[in-house]
Amino acid sequence: MFIRVLEEPRFERYDVSSLRTGTMAGSPCPIKVMKDGVSRLHMPEVTIAYAMIETSPVSFQSSGDDPLECRVTAMGKFQKFVLRREASTALGLDMETTV
Repeated sequence: MFIRVLEEPRFERYDVSSLRTGTMAGSPCPIKVMKDGVSRLHMPEVTIAYAMIETSPVSFQSSGDDPLECRVTAMGKFQKFVLRREASTALGLDMETTV
């Protein structure tokens, strides 16, 4: 949706100056789309959300104050309702999500 809005030929005709945040989810977000969302859509606090069917609606989400590169390359932080535990593996310590 954000890509389509940014590609709208008449985009410059619309006043989007009141926007400050939004949530991108459903697929990976290219860094260019994130940067355009911040600059052209005036959404410096836009976040990325990740969900699993078992924990609908959102399991992990970035924060608006995370660096842009972090928002588009990481899953974000656990939501409060998601139970989690640490599990030791042969390769070291991994985080296992329990739903």
